[in-house]
Amino acid sequence: FNRLAMAWKVQKRDNVQYRKILEEMLASIEKYFGNDTSIKKEYLEKYFEYKTLIARRYWTENNRKKAHSILDEIIADERADQNQLAHAYWLKGAIHSELNQFKKSLANYKAAFEKEIEDEDLFLKVSWAYAWTLYLKKQYSDAEKAFENAISRIKDPIDQQRYKFWL
Repeated sequence: FNRLAMAWKVQKRDNVQYRKILEEMLASIEKYFGNDTSIKKEYLEKYFEYKTLIARRYWTENNRKKAHSILDEIIADERADQNQLAHAYWLKGAIHSELNQFKKSLANYKAAFEKEIEDEDLFLKVSWAYAWTLYLKKQYSDAEKAFENAISRIKDPIDQQRYKFWL
């Protein structure tokens, strides 16, 4: 399924077909596991990965309402871990930012930022989006706190320096 989906995306540049194949993959996972709480972690990760990719595809197709709906499903799913929740909130924030709905984007970025994110790349995306949006909205003291908080959680000294520049 994964190779087939990527073939449609990369070789044929057919994003709608790519999304449909992702939806088929998600449906097969849902059919196989249903609401089974003993799902292996690797399958659950794929489930949320595909669901997130589908939401991104709908966003790309300018169907933000459907993208938000899927992301809300992820957020409401008690099986989602902190990384998956943070990713969903971050994407919702990005969608709102694109529409210059900064109050909504900040609320979502903040919700993502408050999660215990283990994925360093995701944390960098979330922390930067949150702190930078605060800065752009001239909420300088809040932006400074967000940058400082992020610096304390970032392991890479180069990334730390990038954040320190804005203090």
